[in-house]
Amino acid sequence: MSQLTPTPLRPLGWLLRQVSSQADRDAVVGDVLEELTDLRARGRWPRHPAVWVNLQVLRAVQLEVLAALPRLLRSAGLIQRDAVRAMRAAPAHSVFVMLVLAAGISVGTLTFSVVDAVVLKPLPIDRPEQLVSIPTRDESFKVRITPEIYWGMREQLGSVEVLAARLNSVGDIATVAGVKSQMTIAHAVPTFSKCCGCRPVSAVCGRPTPRREAIPTSRYSATGSGGSNSAATPRCSART
Repeated sequence: MSQLTPTPLRPLGWLLRQVSSQADRDAVVGDVLEELTDLRARGRWPRHPAVWVNLQVLRAVQLEVLAALPRLLRSAGLIQRDAVRAMRAAPAHSVFVMLVLAAGISVGTLTFSVVDAVVLKPLPIDRPEQLVSIPTRDESFKVRITPEIYWGMREQLGSVEVLAARLNSVGDIATVAGVKSQMTIAHAVPTFSKCCGCRPVSAVCGRPTPRREAIPTSRYSATGSGGSNSAATPRCSART
C-alpha cells in the first residue's frame, strides 16, 4: 500500500504547515490520500499519482493563503497603527532611530560606491589588465630610476609593449584660449598617451636630446575613454 500510494513533497508539507498548523496539514494530506484511494477504487487512477497529490496539496496551500489574507492585512494595519502611536508618544526616540537608519544606509551606499569604483570597476582604458606601474622612488623618496636606467629598460625589456614616464610640474603657467593661468601640468614622454590609452587634446612637445641624457617630455592634457585626467597616472607606466 505504501509503495503504491505516493506522498507529497516535503517542501509542500512544510509550506502547508507554515500557513496553517500541524493538525491541519495532517488532515489535508489525509484527505488527499483518501480521495486518491477512492479514485483507484472507482477505476479512475491518475496517470501520474505523485503529480496529482502534489497539485492537490499546492491547491490546499493556495486556499489557506487566500483564507488568511484578510487576517494578515488586518494585522498589518494594526501594526502600522501601533507604530504611528509609538512615534507620537516618543518623537525624539523615533527621530533618533530614523537618523541611525539613514546614516547606516548612507554609509553602506558610500562603501559600495567606493569599492565599485576602486576594486570592481575596471580602469577606463584599453586592456587595463595589462597596465602596470613601476615605482621610481624608494621609501625615503629618493629617485632610483635615472634617465639612463629608463632608456635601458625601454630598449632592453622584451616583455613590455610600451614604457612611458611622467613627472609633475607644479606652478607652471598655462595659456588656454589666450587666458593665462597657473596650474599643475604633467610632463610625460610622447608615448604616454599610447601606454595609458589616452587621447591627447593639446600638446607642447619637447625636443629629444641626441645623447639621450634626459627623457624627452611632452606637456599636454589628455583624457581617456572614461574621462580620467593624465595627472592621476603613476610616474612610470608600462603595458605588458
